[in-house]
Amino acid sequence: MNTTHSLENRTHLDTLENGLTVVTVEMPHLHTLDIGMYIRSGVRFETPANNGISHFLEHMLFRGNRRYPDSILLNTEFEKIGRGLRASTYTEHTHYDFSPHYEQLERGMELFSDFFTEPLFPSIEVEREIILEECLEDFNAEGVNVDIDYHACKLLYGDDPLGYPIIGTEESIKAIDTDQLRQFFETFYCPGNMVLAGAGALSHNRFLELAQRHFGGFPKCGRVIPKNHFVGSVNENQKEPALFIQKHDDSQVQLQICFRSVSFNDPDYFIVSLIALIFDDGTASRLQKTLREDRGLVYSVQARETALSDCGTFDFDVNARPEKVLEIADIIFREIKTLLVEGPSANELDFVKKRYAYELELEYDSPYKQLVRYGQAPLYSTAISVEDERMLIEGITIDDVRRVARRLFVANGLNVVLVGPHTPQMTQGLNELVNGF
Repeated sequence: MNTTHSLENRTHLDTLENGLTVVTVEMPHLHTLDIGMYIRSGVRFETPANNGISHFLEHMLFRGNRRYPDSILLNTEFEKIGRGLRASTYTEHTHYDFSPHYEQLERGMELFSDFFTEPLFPSIEVEREIILEECLEDFNAEGVNVDIDYHACKLLYGDDPLGYPIIGTEESIKAIDTDQLRQFFETFYCPGNMVLAGAGALSHNRFLELAQRHFGGFPKCGRVIPKNHFVGSVNENQKEPALFIQKHDDSQVQLQICFRSVSFNDPDYFIVSLIALIFDDGTASRLQKTLREDRGLVYSVQARETALSDCGTFDFDVNARPEKVLEIADIIFREIKTLLVEGPSANELDFVKKRYAYELELEYDSPYKQLVRYGQAPLYSTAISVEDERMLIEGITIDDVRRVARRLFVANGLNVVLVGPHTPQMTQGLNELVNGF
């Protein structure tokens, strides 16, 4: 094991008096760094009336603040000192990060502080038009939402906010106003709900000093979201497998076979991650071999686990011509059943564990990966080091994989979504496969 770049003793977590969590990951072997802010703000905090406000707010912060009152002035300042500011809105959190030149750390921290100070929310109608254009990417010419992940979430979670589109609906986007944005900002964008993280060519003492100087004056939260906020909030008492089909005139069909899965706080989470690699991790993996290399049925196929703080899904995704869909679905179900009965071979498990370990090694050269590992975790969990994760993966056995596969791949956790052209014969065939699982 290569421990030259071990970060075990170079990762620090501090809390300022106002409640802001500060994470530092010292990576002295690098000449790059990343700075990020993670915030408990996302679609799970929304209602049907303000759906999309987390994403709208993320956009509007780029529009300007007290010190830099328009988007060009603000973004130019970030671009002067390195790679510009980026942001994404997710289900449970919103994330901002940028990569200043390592000699521009102090200026970067000053700018980042200004970014979150007294946003002005200017040019809201311009940004609303941009977001509406982004929203249209999920719709076809008839105005029907054809985003398969949206339909899968609706099938799984119904009217729960987990079933809302992160971007919002056309109606809700048009209704959001400046007062709503300011109220949402003041509720969630406060120190007790935020994690400031820096990783790369920086020192803990210097980063903490700059965090105190530039963020220590932020006012305390009126409402701090606890780490376990969502635990127990989702009804997952599914009784039988479900199938949803959305017609869409296209040359291919999108197919998603989705099982209810575990949260990233679940003890079986890393075993689930390993199962995803057994199905889909390079040409030799099960689905790549059976669907693409042996039969030429698909260009690409994906198996992935998606985990939140209290729940998750395990998805198989393929795009294919309509006439191939039933054969593809049948093969995927047969591969799942084979794993349930036989588990992985010793060689197969050893192979994916080694590939997993290689990916972990690459994190030692990625400040961004360290932001995700150590900066995002304090929102709803506790960070695990690269070294500890490697040990967990090494300890996973064939019996562990078989046990967790039997926990995951059950009929009353199965949800299948198809978006694209379809026939009555295809619908009947999918129904038979789903109900026969």
